[in-house]
Amino acid sequence: MTPDAVVPAHRVLRFGETTTGRTPGRLVDTNPRYGIPMLCNIPSCLAATAIGAAMGALESSREAVSGRVTRGAAAGGGNRMAECATVQLRVAEAAASIDAARTILLRVGGFAAAFE
Repeated sequence: MTPDAVVPAHRVLRFGETTTGRTPGRLVDTNPRYGIPMLCNIPSCLAATAIGAAMGALESSREAVSGRVTRGAAAGGGNRMAECATVQLRVAEAAASIDAARTILLRVGGFAAAFE
């Protein structure tokens, strides 16, 4: 950063313009997506990150459970955890919740049609 640098006025994008959706580029491209204020995108970005993390956690859980067997307490020993009904139910509930969140995010963002 140079303290004496001069930025021409046509190269300046003011924060207020980005938060209102009234950027100079909006005059060139009238697609409504380019008029969305910048700060409106932050919740979607945060939600997408959380959904991606949940998808990764679910996949890791599936991999961990697929190779595990019970030790033999109340349910008997040597049974595969992946075949346990309660484990399957919890994995299915988690997968359904993640899928629902992803679908809502894509619909709100207007991207659902791209994935159909």
